Amino acid sequence: MKENMICPACEKFQPKAQECAHCGVIIAKVQAATPESEEVSEKSFGITPTSAVVAAAMVAAVVAFLVIPDDPETVAEKPKETSTLPQATSGKLKLATATIQRANTQKRLRALVTKLNFVSIESPGFNPPSNTQGLAKLVQDGLLTKNDITDAWGRDFVYELKMGPDRGILGQEYEIRLHSAGADGVNNTADDIGM
Repeated sequence: MKENMICPACEKFQPKAQECAHCGVIIAKVQAATPESEEVSEKSFGITPTSAVVAAAMVAAVVAFLVIPDDPETVAEKPKETSTLPQATSGKLKLATATIQRANTQKRLRALVTKLNFVSIESPGFNPPSNTQGLAKLVQDGLLTKNDITDAWGRDFVYELKMGPDRGILGQEYEIRLHSAGADGVNNTADDIGM
């Protein structure tokens, strides 16, 4: 493994050599002029054992100030704050949360469609569950998990089976439709998420 160095003159990191590839200085001459050799001392970073102890003590004091409560009697008298976020920030947070939940639900829906396609191909004689059985039937049969069939709000995806014509030896055609009722949990509204 090739060794590396930091030039003592220009402080550029580079492969170890007798001459700096960046500034052209002869490394041995610079090292002879300075008492420190290639080793990096604690002082070059401005850290000494004393300054580390002082810094640790300051951090401990700040943490103690923030964590240790006031006098218990005065704490009980303080009114509770309802929200620490300004309304504008709260609105943005809600919008961001809704956007993330929607994207998460779309991702889960795509994964579910992929798993259903896989199950129908890999399971000989697969018959899709009826509308009354729904996706819960596939969870009971061990083909899917409960997490597979739920949206970001923890509700089961809406499942609809539409039967097509019977193709004889090829079997009966069917179409599975899936969607999420969205944040409001009500089907056939503007916030429904489908594919």
